Amino acid sequence: MSVLTESEAPQGSGRVVQLLAGYRPLPGVYDEMMSPDGEVREHWHDLLAGLAALGREELSRRFAAADRYLHDSGVFYRVYEDEAGLERGWPLTPIPLVIAADEWERLKVALVERAHLVERVIADVYGAGNLQGKAVAGCVRGRQPGVPAAARRRAAAGWRAFAYLRRGHRARP
Repeated sequence: MSVLTESEAPQGSGRVVQLLAGYRPLPGVYDEMMSPDGEVREHWHDLLAGLAALGREELSRRFAAADRYLHDSGVFYRVYEDEAGLERGWPLTPIPLVIAADEWERLKVALVERAHLVERVIADVYGAGNLQGKAVAGCVRGRQPGVPAAARRRAAAGWRAFAYLRRGHRARP
C-alpha cells in the first residue's frame, strides 16, 4: 500500500508526498482522505497541495495558534457525568472535511429537507401553535417569560434560519 508516489501524483505535488509521508489509513476504518489502497481521493488534491505549500513548520505554527486562541477565548466543554466536572479544551481538527461534489449533492437534499422541517417547527413554536400539546412545552410556545419576542416576530415574518441551504451556498476556496 503506497501513499501517493511521485509517479501517481498530480504535477507539483512532491510537497504533498512529503506532507503525507508516514500517513496510513487505519485498517478496517473508512478514511475520508484516502482510498483503501492508499491513494489520495481526487477531491482532496487541491486542499493538500495548499497545505503542503505552507510546509510542516508553518502548519504546526498555525495549528498551535488556533489551539491557543480557543484556550484564550475560554472555549471548552464539560463532561457532566464526570464527578470532577473539569473543563476540557475544545478539540479542534484544523483540517476541514472535504466532501466530493456528488456526495455533497446527496447530502444537500437531506439537509434541505431537515432544515425545512426545523423551520416549520420553529415557525409553529413561535407562531400558530399547531404542535401545542404534542411535543412542544408551553414555555417554548412563548407564553412564558423569557421567550424572546424577536423570535416570534421573525417566525411570523417568514424568517428562515436555514435559507442558505436552499440557495445552495457552500464554502469555496
